[in-house]
Amino acid sequence: MFDLFPRDSGKVATLSLIGTLSLVPIAAGAGPVVRQWTGAHALALHPRVTATAFYAGGATLPALGYNGVNPPVGSNGPVTPAAGSAYYYFLSEIATAGDSIHYCLTGSGEGKKVFEGVSGFTANLSCNPTSGNQGFSAPATRPSWATSDSPLSQSDYSSFTYGATNTEPTQLPTVVGSIALLYNNKYITSPSQINITTATLCKLADGQITTWQSLATQSGTTIKFSASIPANYPLYFGYRTDGSGTTFNFSNFLSANCPKNGGQTYALDPQYLAVAPSTEQVLPQGNSATNLMGAKGNNGLTTLITGMSGAIGYVEAANAKAARSAPTINFATLNSNDPISAFPKAVSSVTETPYKDAVIAAYVPNGRPVGNISGTVLSKLSPTAKKAGCVLVQDPDNFATLASTSGYQIIAFSYHEFYENGNGASAATDLSKLALMFATPSDFGTGKITTINAAGSSPGAAGTGYSSVPSASQSAVKTAVSTTKCINA
Repeated sequence: MFDLFPRDSGKVATLSLIGTLSLVPIAAGAGPVVRQWTGAHALALHPRVTATAFYAGGATLPALGYNGVNPPVGSNGPVTPAAGSAYYYFLSEIATAGDSIHYCLTGSGEGKKVFEGVSGFTANLSCNPTSGNQGFSAPATRPSWATSDSPLSQSDYSSFTYGATNTEPTQLPTVVGSIALLYNNKYITSPSQINITTATLCKLADGQITTWQSLATQSGTTIKFSASIPANYPLYFGYRTDGSGTTFNFSNFLSANCPKNGGQTYALDPQYLAVAPSTEQVLPQGNSATNLMGAKGNNGLTTLITGMSGAIGYVEAANAKAARSAPTINFATLNSNDPISAFPKAVSSVTETPYKDAVIAAYVPNGRPVGNISGTVLSKLSPTAKKAGCVLVQDPDNFATLASTSGYQIIAFSYHEFYENGNGASAATDLSKLALMFATPSDFGTGKITTINAAGSSPGAAGTGYSSVPSASQSAVKTAVSTTKCINA
């Protein structure tokens, strides 16, 4: 027996089930629909299920994959995810009827602070990334989850304040994004898409190349300009001003692949001013230069670059794809690999299983962290987690030096960070299903999640700039959720 009602009625479904039936959220005023939960999403149901308003936020890199749209920076929702997006599919096909998602684009760094409960960063503060105090505009101090493209560091783990309420963090990889080099030059006549090599990128990112004419002379890069281009046309390098997972993963590539310049090289960090070599006079601690410009969030930096001829910078490829207007505004290929079409196959080359109960080791200026897990930038959790196996992290070393033959090389793993317990029964069931959705290959494709391509696919022009996590990561997430039970009431 079960009671059926429209999605917007505000009632609670009473179910008496044989098998695994559920209700699907549908448009207000429409009739009810019954569907079946099967396969990876078939978790045990409680006799009564209550709709939940989820308040989450953090990473801007995966926002288009999660929502299908980019809410303006500083807005909170409730987000109305577009058809084909991950959160739309979750709400319409998997979640309890009536669930909603409020998602705030704070950036990874501030999202983690809200998740950890750092002073001045609680979920019930306003979602306004331009203010000093950050929140998700939630009714409670604790959010439903956070997202981040920079995994937990030891500092993050030490800052986690909710341990006093007998819960610990659960971190699961859920999507992979590519980071593109978006440029804008109104004087470019050809090609429609320029190519940049790794060696050239190393020079661009710390200010060694300051004019477009200089860029055009670099090996592997050919650019033709109109006759009206001014001499020594300035090149402005755009960077993220916020604590950014996109910056973390961009610097992961730079610090692993760029040679030392004057004995210095790039660091690995979410803050770009802590990344560039200190011998350069462009980004050393606190200094600035006329060819440096910054903005907050992937969509914020995209807007800045598209509004300023002469600019080039790093943004999530989905944002870059939406902004392009070739040949003057486009994203570059890197070593002849396109960040959209050549991206999903690169993800499938990441075969390493995520490490359990590990965090990013301490920051090292002008170099990479050295963790106590041999051969990685990771260290073991300290203190040890009460429940082992719930903090998963892909070792950044493992995807920092992908071969160009594998596909596009600047990639970013993005994570959902949940609470191990204290979620409430109905919410815990839905959160577990959300995590499993991202680890289920059959949930990606026509009629399901179309804003994220399947790892290993070759989508061509239909690429989105996002990929599902590779198979080893999928297996690890399923174990954490279904066997270890890392998300509980």
